[in-house]
Amino acid sequence: MMFLRREDATVLDTWHVGGLRGTGSHDFEVKDVFVPASRTVSFADPQVEPGPLYSMPSIAMFATMIASVPLGIARHAIEVFKRLGAVKKSTFSQGLLQQGAVAQAQLGEAEAYLRAGRAFLFESLRSAWEIAQRGERLSWHDRGLLWLSATQAVTQALHVVDLVYRAGGSASVYTSTQLERCLRDIRTASQHVTVMTTNCDVAGQLFFGADVSRTVWSRDSKRTN
Repeated sequence: MMFLRREDATVLDTWHVGGLRGTGSHDFEVKDVFVPASRTVSFADPQVEPGPLYSMPSIAMFATMIASVPLGIARHAIEVFKRLGAVKKSTFSQGLLQQGAVAQAQLGEAEAYLRAGRAFLFESLRSAWEIAQRGERLSWHDRGLLWLSATQAVTQALHVVDLVYRAGGSASVYTSTQLERCLRDIRTASQHVTVMTTNCDVAGQLFFGADVSRTVWSRDSKRTN
């Protein structure tokens, strides 16, 4: 990573996307700017600050932070669906959506998927943090669980939004219900490189006992044994 003055870069208006439009994640361009070594950092560099937080693998931790966004979107989608269920009438029965067995089952399934994905992520983070607090290094297994749990949390959050969006019927397509925005935003968030399903491939290699020290997981391996 390189740090430079704001005026040294030109922001390019490129963030024209389907979801997460409010982040303003534009590209930027830099030409003929010298960046001294003192304003650069590698994720593989030894930590400078003491303490457990700074010994954690930076990119693996970033994956868990990225995963929190889809988890939050999925939680919002569930709450929107619950409100919708209290007012929307089913086309064929004319009863409230929330009174239908199918909608009830889909809501229950959505809650289970979301809570399971969140629990795995928190379990992995808690375990890694306890190791770091003891002053020990995270093994490849510990680091791998951070990557895998972040990816799985996103996968399950995606399923949750798909469930409630379909369950909402035709009402889901209207911007007033907010479910269509949840669908757009979570699809965009899930495309982040740190939580792609390729992490499952590397996790499979790890669980089979293969050496994963040269995979994408090694980019922040300053504290890995």
